[in-house]
Amino acid sequence: MNFKTKFISFFKSKDLLSFNLDIYGVSNILFVTGLSGSGKSTKATKLGKRYNAIVFELDNLGGFYGKFKNSKELIHELTKDFLKSNQELDEIIRKNKFVKLKIENFNEYSNWIIKYFEYLVHFCNNNEKLYIFEGTQIFKCINPNYFVNKPLIILRTSVLKSFMRRIKRQVNFRKNGLREFRHLKKLIIDSKRLHYEDVKVINNFLYCIEKAYFNF
Repeated sequence: MNFKTKFISFFKSKDLLSFNLDIYGVSNILFVTGLSGSGKSTKATKLGKRYNAIVFELDNLGGFYGKFKNSKELIHELTKDFLKSNQELDEIIRKNKFVKLKIENFNEYSNWIIKYFEYLVHFCNNNEKLYIFEGTQIFKCINPNYFVNKPLIILRTSVLKSFMRRIKRQVNFRKNGLREFRHLKKLIIDSKRLHYEDVKVINNFLYCIEKAYFNF
């Protein structure tokens, strides 16, 4: 098997890769990851309906007081309990400084994500229902060795397509007119981190998964 044919590219999207789906049910968590804008939420939602599973969007942590503040989902209730036990992180997120932390001190950010991830996994392991975790945090922060014997899907949407999807999702010139140029500029600047740099990270993650999975 040639690993180079499996990597996520800048221009050409490829079929997703799945690992250990045959044990989903025995192992009650399925993990879905990919670049920002790759279609993770859409894929996770479809899989949730297919398997009658509860979807956990890991972005709920950073967006607890923002995008997700009115959410009634189970993940939001779990995040609320998690933040009650971690007041330092709660203050960071409440002041909208979580993204800044990710940029300026990724190690600290990653440690919080790992702690949050372990908290959610512990909850799921003590329940019989099926769950789906989706987020870029999976390939950014969690050791790939953890997923070797776990159900996992990696979306291989190209950098370009993921970037364009993100713009389409977040920029609305028809509604907001020229004011959206400022937002567009920010998305383009962020793409260096969310796409150009992250594709290297996810491809390394993918390499480690395949190497272990196929016993290379």
